Amino acid sequence: MPTEKFMNLGDYKKQAILDAMHTEFMTTPYSEIRISSLIKRAGISRASFYLYFESKDDLFACMMRQRRERLEQGLVEAFREKRGTFHESMELLVERIMTDESYRDCWEFCRRMLEDETCREVAVRTEAEFGGRRLREKSEKECFEAMDRTGYGELNEERLRCAIEMGLLVIIRISMLQLDQAADPRELKNMVYQQFAILDRGIRD
Repeated sequence: MPTEKFMNLGDYKKQAILDAMHTEFMTTPYSEIRISSLIKRAGISRASFYLYFESKDDLFACMMRQRRERLEQGLVEAFREKRGTFHESMELLVERIMTDESYRDCWEFCRRMLEDETCREVAVRTEAEFGGRRLREKSEKECFEAMDRTGYGELNEERLRCAIEMGLLVIIRISMLQLDQAADPRELKNMVYQQFAILDRGIRD
């Protein structure tokens, strides 16, 4: 995993290294990415690279975590700002995802990862190593605490967690379609809002 030395780097230097990995990742099959190319693109020495990381997998883990945290942050922000129902909060998240360019990179990364078999294997291992599940559970707990649970009967954190995870799968799907310009954005929104309404009714029972 990324060392403390990397985590304590200045934002500019840290981002330059992550950007180098992103460029390589988006243009080169994961199995063909070389440390020599990464360090040249990032403008660092090989010694510096190994001071911060054990391997390119470690650097990929850092890039993956950065994007995961961006999405988790957006989820929590939507619930906190809306302080309403499940579907209202999820709709706010979708609105931002479809209009804010800062999310586009997350979806392009996600699609590339799904397309590359070697990368998918690394991603599964990375998810377990850096505590991706713990990060999700923390975010989902914050969403539970922020939402208006009036009218939700016996709703608990576990049921909300399941609804959020299903909702995020829907969001991933429509985001892929938006990237490919495969459907009108208004139609995509209507489709995903209908799914959220169904999930909302499910956790009210």
